[in-house]
Amino acid sequence: MMEHKPMTVWDRLDNIIRQELIVPVYQPIISLKDGSTLGFEALSRISAGGLFDNVEDMFFSAEKCGKIWELERVCRRAVLEQIREQKGRFDKMNAKLFINVNPKVLYDEKFQTGFTKEYLKQYEIPVERIVFEITERQQVEDETGFM
Repeated sequence: MMEHKPMTVWDRLDNIIRQELIVPVYQPIISLKDGSTLGFEALSRISAGGLFDNVEDMFFSAEKCGKIWELERVCRRAVLEQIREQKGRFDKMNAKLFINVNPKVLYDEKFQTGFTKEYLKQYEIPVERIVFEITERQQVEDETGFM
């Protein structure tokens, strides 16, 4: 009888990235002034159970394994594809989409400049409706490189 080895962190991340096992969910951003919805923060969830205890562990592991850009790319594509599918509703609300960004992606050798802009163009999502938000997990260490 063959023994099953537990999946390593690397294997779990690779599985999530390769199979694109990310599902976006949205948290409304509400104006304190008048209670209107200004936009939505896109958050990522894992669509398959048992891979990580929580999303924070997944992103932390991706940083440690050098897979942060690959994971962010999958998350970002999932969000933008879902917005394209909901484009009528998104446009009607005139909402902004807040996308979390880990500043470390800029230093990943696999990072692709213009990736998001190409998707926005392809999906006909106006650039001015996108707001990049530095993730709360990281601080920007090189401010000049990030501007």
